[in-house]
Amino acid sequence: MKSGLELSPAALASTLRKWNERLRQKSTEPAKMAARLHAAYRRLCGLGGLEEGTRVFLLDLLSELVLLMQPESFRLNPAQEKFVEYPRVRFSYDLFRLKQAGAFTVGNAQMKLHVANFDATTEKAKALWVPDSEEGDGTHYSYLSFVKGS
Repeated sequence: MKSGLELSPAALASTLRKWNERLRQKSTEPAKMAARLHAAYRRLCGLGGLEEGTRVFLLDLLSELVLLMQPESFRLNPAQEKFVEYPRVRFSYDLFRLKQAGAFTVGNAQMKLHVANFDATTEKAKALWVPDSEEGDGTHYSYLSFVKGS
């Protein structure tokens, strides 16, 4: 949200509607999101010397995901104006859409989100809140893994 926002009900409602619409427009298609998550997960496991199937912090995965989403022009010349941002709120919303679509399978790997313990929910660096519905219900997750199917 921006500062200097008029605190009238009509202005707040209008701002929230516009913000919600922008979030929906910028949302990644669920199957594409699952494939990106899997690629970022595999890269993170490889860099950390972890076996696939290991749980990784969602926010570590977000950093890898952001790097993988950058255009070729950013890789050639990593300048600020070429950087494509991907904030936590969009990541959270994209995970919500992925859950809604049930798009948990990539190839023969099944994605699993792991619920955060209570202590983790109090620190932004340890958990990510993901909506369960459009009404505002949600769950805090800390980890994600991909497990090979049988």
